[in-house]
Amino acid sequence: DSAGGGGEAIRRDKVKTVRKVQPKPFKDSALKVEVGGQAVEEDSVVDRIECGPSRGVTAHQKTYKACQAAGKTITWLLIPAWLAHYYLKYHIEAKPFGTVAVKPRIFPGDTIMETGEVVPAMRKEAHQEHH
Repeated sequence: DSAGGGGEAIRRDKVKTVRKVQPKPFKDSALKVEVGGQAVEEDSVVDRIECGPSRGVTAHQKTYKACQAAGKTITWLLIPAWLAHYYLKYHIEAKPFGTVAVKPRIFPGDTIMETGEVVPAMRKEAHQEHH
């Protein structure tokens, strides 16, 4: 048995298996191929059989890798960044963005704390009186 001899035997066995499983509807569809010096009939299905692991990356593998990368990006980058941003924005900063500080209302008779002065009563003007 040479190094290539084992591969030819495997190939021949696969050809026989395919012929048993999938009979040819027309005699014209058969191809004659020499494997190891012997003529072997082979149909179009045999061309798709590979004798080893397939080479190259399939679309399924590319999709799987892309989904894995997206999941890791979301889990390890976007969610922690969002949590840090939320914590800093709403728990750490003195005045969170978007919060409006409203001054307390002042009414007549109130005392202003900084100066101690009393807010005078509002004076009535002629155009404010309604009869």
